[in-house]
Amino acid sequence: MEATFDTFTRSFSTNLEPRVQKHLRNVYSCVAMALLSAAAGVYTCAYLHILRGSFLVTLLGLGFTVALCMKPNEKKNQSTRLGLMLAAAACIGHGTGPLLELAIAVNPTIVMTALIGSSVLFVSFSLSAMFAKRGSMLYLGGILMTALSTMLVMSLGMIFFGSRLMFEAYIYLGLVVFSGFIVYDTQLIMEKARLGDDDFIQHALTLFIDFINVFRHLVVLLTMKEEKNKKRR
Repeated sequence: MEATFDTFTRSFSTNLEPRVQKHLRNVYSCVAMALLSAAAGVYTCAYLHILRGSFLVTLLGLGFTVALCMKPNEKKNQSTRLGLMLAAAACIGHGTGPLLELAIAVNPTIVMTALIGSSVLFVSFSLSAMFAKRGSMLYLGGILMTALSTMLVMSLGMIFFGSRLMFEAYIYLGLVVFSGFIVYDTQLIMEKARLGDDDFIQHALTLFIDFINVFRHLVVLLTMKEEKNKKRR
């Protein structure tokens, strides 16, 4: 086990330059902070019922995100930008609250299972992007954007036709697409770091959104599976 860990560490150091390693440490530290902030947002919605289901929170989250993007990436603005990212994450978590309430009502274990599954997928795809050949995953960008466009068309179709089969296909496709974005965004962040873009706060928000989207799709899939199992019983 120790030999395996040493091999992994050497491989990590060989594949990634010190500049990129430092940048990724900052990025993933911010992602962890954003997840904690999102958890606080879920708590205020699902347990405290503060502004539960309010569209105002969604608008606030969008506002915080826009403000973060508009604020220059300068050292003097770092604390402000970090606060904006955490506020946006809390709003995103708050917006996920109703979905988690529904899942808990079906089976309380769904949320934890989805969280573990999302974490495994996130770590696995992030590592695969780090150890893949430099820039080899960037071609996924076009494919993923095409898939997102397909999902948009499917969502419009569901409004008019309300097909359960289409909805299930939409959820499965979404899980694949956002898992792909983890790989793509990770490599894109690495390339930006090599070119001198050290905006780790903005990069962390991107990966955080990827994680949340994977988590949401897993929650929906597990909930649908549990409901089907209950009907069979």
